[in-house]
Amino acid sequence: MSKAKHILILSIAFLMLSANGVAQNNVPTDSTVLIINSGFEPFLTDAFKIKDNPSINDTGKIIPKLNYSFLDKQIPVGFDIDLIKAAKIKGEPLTKLYRGYAKVGFGTNTTPLAEVYYNTKRSKNLSLGFFGKHLSSTGIAKNDYSSFSENHLSLFGKHFSKSFTTTGKIGYTRDVNHYYGISEQAFLNPLVDLTSINNNTTEQKIDKFDVGFSLARNFTDSSEFDYNVDVDFHNLKDRFAVSENHLELAGNLSKYHKQELYSLGVEVNYNKLINPLSLDRNLVLGLNPTISTSTDKWQFKVGIGLYLNSFPDTKFHFYPKAEFKYNVVEDIIIPYVGIKGGLISNNLNSFYSENPFINTESLVTANTNQKYDIFWWY
Repeated sequence: MSKAKHILILSIAFLMLSANGVAQNNVPTDSTVLIINSGFEPFLTDAFKIKDNPSINDTGKIIPKLNYSFLDKQIPVGFDIDLIKAAKIKGEPLTKLYRGYAKVGFGTNTTPLAEVYYNTKRSKNLSLGFFGKHLSSTGIAKNDYSSFSENHLSLFGKHFSKSFTTTGKIGYTRDVNHYYGISEQAFLNPLVDLTSINNNTTEQKIDKFDVGFSLARNFTDSSEFDYNVDVDFHNLKDRFAVSENHLELAGNLSKYHKQELYSLGVEVNYNKLINPLSLDRNLVLGLNPTISTSTDKWQFKVGIGLYLNSFPDTKFHFYPKAEFKYNVVEDIIIPYVGIKGGLISNNLNSFYSENPFINTESLVTANTNQKYDIFWWY
């Protein structure tokens, strides 16, 4: 309690006591006097603190505007680039290529052998080569008419581009052999003059000139058509004025549609053999449409062969074509089964390659009608 409040209370108490004393001394005798004596109980009213903080209402408030600016100045920064070596795939190294080889040999019955092969080394654009061979022998001992010789020369090359691979070749073959087998009937026949049989009368010479060309598309996109074409021609002549011109063309066109591969093969074989018995032209035309589908484990192909044969009579032929493969062990064990057929074009060159002692003057080159060929492997 403050000092002022103490003084005020004491002053009020003093006045009250003074008034009381005066009233007691001057009480009239003829009036009623009331005297009240009670104890003094001072009290103070509770004080309440003003909790409001003083504030100033400023109606003219000013908000400052701040402007920012940047210094547009390039600070030169220098840095050095370290060269990174190109990544290399580690794997099997490329097989070393040699430009060529030469082989020379000699055997019994005076049998020399010589081979020469030359080819350019690995290239991204072009490959050229040469091949030559000679093999001869005096033949069976004590038989003057069994000698033979084989000679071959060829040039070949390939050109590689981004989309195609082109191949070309040209060759010349000269084979000499003798019909040294004389039957017993010839010895016993008195009309046969054995003295006329000599090295020249039994000799057969074959001269063959051949050229070939092929074009293959490099299969880079399965959504586009893939195709290839092969063309081969040969001219063959022998010692008895027999000659043959043969042209062979083969092509294939294919395209994927979803998981299936649709393919169309085309074959053309034209052969003209000139000998005393046969002056006819032999023509074979073939179409081979097929459809193939495959998964990770198996592959199935089905189709048909349509062929036209012009010799000796014009006929149409139909052949089945089907093949099934199953991958038992990944690309290692793949058993398969299938059936196929076709019209095989025969000619003097194919017969002579199998049997050089055929009689070319009486040869008739009829085609082989292979109705079906069932094959399997497991």
